Amino acid sequence: MGISASSPARRYKTLIGDLEEDISSVEHKMYSLSQYVLDQNSDMLGKHRPELDMCIIDTWSAKNVHEEDNGSKKNDRADEKFILFQLMISEKPYFCSQTFTQWNTIYKFDQWWTPCCKKGTKIYIQPVESFPQFLTDFEIDLKHLGGSHDFFALLKRLLEAYFDGMTIDILPNVNFHDSKWKIKARFHHKTNSKQYHVTDFFPKLRSVKPADGYCILGLSWTDLYPTEKLNFVLGEAHFAFKSAIFCFGRCEPKIYDPETFKDIDEMDAKLLWRIIKVVSHETCHLFGLMHCWYFRCNMNESCSMAEAASQPLFLCPVCLRKLQHACGFDLINRYRRILVILQDIVSVFPSQEIEQSIQWLEKCLKFLLTDKL
Repeated sequence: MGISASSPARRYKTLIGDLEEDISSVEHKMYSLSQYVLDQNSDMLGKHRPELDMCIIDTWSAKNVHEEDNGSKKNDRADEKFILFQLMISEKPYFCSQTFTQWNTIYKFDQWWTPCCKKGTKIYIQPVESFPQFLTDFEIDLKHLGGSHDFFALLKRLLEAYFDGMTIDILPNVNFHDSKWKIKARFHHKTNSKQYHVTDFFPKLRSVKPADGYCILGLSWTDLYPTEKLNFVLGEAHFAFKSAIFCFGRCEPKIYDPETFKDIDEMDAKLLWRIIKVVSHETCHLFGLMHCWYFRCNMNESCSMAEAASQPLFLCPVCLRKLQHACGFDLINRYRRILVILQDIVSVFPSQEIEQSIQWLEKCLKFLLTDKL
């Protein structure tokens, strides 16, 4: 007799894919954590592991965000021990969020439909219009990666580590007047800041993507808006066009106060963290990843800059499985590459978020490289 569609084995394979293929013990250890999505009552859930000095999986709910915003202590257990992954509590069935099988169906069809013999292995970064002088003059010393880097070289290094297996190239800046790009613009009624219509960028970016590119990511200093009725968007990606656009969000109308507002005039840890978070999130969309409702994850949906900045930099096991399938990276090598870059960055730009990300990487590597579960 075959396995029924509702059996645990079938549901797990739908969620995370077939782990019977030739994968390493480290990968199996990471992806097997997805089982907690299907079994929230596991005896292992929420249990502290003294030998690892952390809790592998614990639970998290949306009420924590509200409590955190009000300044209250959101999770006593989180203060007591390090938690590697936090399982989202939801009444929705697991398949209502994007499973590996759902993602892989879309991804395979896209590869078949792409009218080229070989899938591009490059991610192109396309600067759009002008950037302030403090950004063009920016330099940071990455001691472990060859010394001084300008802003776009830093971004290239970060994305090469995050999307290990892909090559990142920077294209020359696009000027709308010279290139004759027709991008709709407006001035926001509240802030009086210029904004570009986000969806106008997708076909334009695709048209300048070189043939060897898998996708292209536009970067704009000017704010973006999605529709006439909506105020602002940090960034947006279009999987079919393989293009995305991201702005630095100088002025989010939701938090705009004309009495206290001051435009960004220097690179600091807060701005750099916001850039890292949003660029990595939007680029993941270009690989077909949708918003995640399984764990706290870089692919969680956000409705504000503050919410996006509060979310983890790293992917949960379900989303990581998708990205690894697309890029073909080794988990340990990828985490080590990201760790080196973040350590160099935090030595110049001290940041609680980056420090927490470094701690997460160190704990995750310890978990993966320790024989005991």
